[in-house]
Amino acid sequence: MPDHDEPRHLRVALDDFHSRVAPRIVRPGAAQVHRTVRRRRRVRAAAAVAAAVAVVAGAVALLGGPVQPPDTGTPAETPATTPTGAPTASASHMPSSPGPTAAAPMSGAELAAATVDLPAWTQRACPTGRHTIGGGGAVTIGALAHVDVDRDGAAETAAVLTCQGDAQVVVFDRGAAGAVTTVGQVVRTGGAIRAVYGVVAAGSRVRVEVGDAARPPQRQWRGYDWTGGAFQQAEGPTSFPPDPNVADLSVSATDLVWGPDDGGVQYGTVTVTVRNDGPGTPARVALSFALGGDTYLYQETLHELDGWNGCTVGSENTKATCPVTVPPPGQSRTLTFELRHGTIHGTGFTSTVRVTALLPDGSPATDPDGGDNATTFTTR
Repeated sequence: MPDHDEPRHLRVALDDFHSRVAPRIVRPGAAQVHRTVRRRRRVRAAAAVAAAVAVVAGAVALLGGPVQPPDTGTPAETPATTPTGAPTASASHMPSSPGPTAAAPMSGAELAAATVDLPAWTQRACPTGRHTIGGGGAVTIGALAHVDVDRDGAAETAAVLTCQGDAQVVVFDRGAAGAVTTVGQVVRTGGAIRAVYGVVAAGSRVRVEVGDAARPPQRQWRGYDWTGGAFQQAEGPTSFPPDPNVADLSVSATDLVWGPDDGGVQYGTVTVTVRNDGPGTPARVALSFALGGDTYLYQETLHELDGWNGCTVGSENTKATCPVTVPPPGQSRTLTFELRHGTIHGTGFTSTVRVTALLPDGSPATDPDGGDNATTFTTR
């Protein structure tokens, strides 16, 4: 930079300094003089630039505008802006596809590929401890629900797992390094709970649909909260009511006694008593007759006899099935059935009547004591 381009105040200061110091300096040779002059010019140029920047900065500051660094010929690095709470990453290290984050819902595929700590099952043959669910074992993944059980703003994953007829609901999370970790077991089959049908989120609560051993099963929704160390039931019933289709039914019958001859026909009645010792009250109950001797029933003539309304006769005309309204637990119901036959008949024949509770699909229901479900009666 030429000397006449220097600011006047800077040149005056340098001249004053030179006038006071020069007499005390031993003059060097010509080479040293040239080096000194060049160094002084560089110092003066840098000082001039600094002074100019200070003036500009002061003026801009007075006007309220931003201060920009001087253009040194090298592009300035501009810091990247990142939304609050979002992770930062260098442009040269950005992944080609998004990886799992703490806020992303965990998929069934991700859970299947993870090696996790599995809680205990009822079946001892099912894997417990460190296990890869999708590693070819007997464990399968059912329904998933994303629930923020610890209320930290990031949802954990509740999964229904099954193995050899057993089922359990387990909550999983991601650790600091992104690895899948086990939070805890919510509920499993065993005891009165014989099935798990589904899981849903209810705020920070895990709601599970469970069923008992009834046929058909009785279903209930129960809610569980994370206490910091385990899951505890906080909602829904804690037990199942008695299975309505399970009842201890019994039947008794009087002998069939024929009356006097009435124009070549004799009539007789048999009285059947059905008792319900509970605990349930089945909606469908059937009485089945197997008649012996020369006693026959015909579908087209049942309406002429008392007590057979709604009954169905079998093809061999010796068997019939009748619907019965079962009494409440601890009570009995008595029904009377009328029969008839011609003048040629015999006595001493044995017939059988059986009571059976039925499921909605028509199959037999469980009876705690099946030894008293049938009885015999004799014709005389």
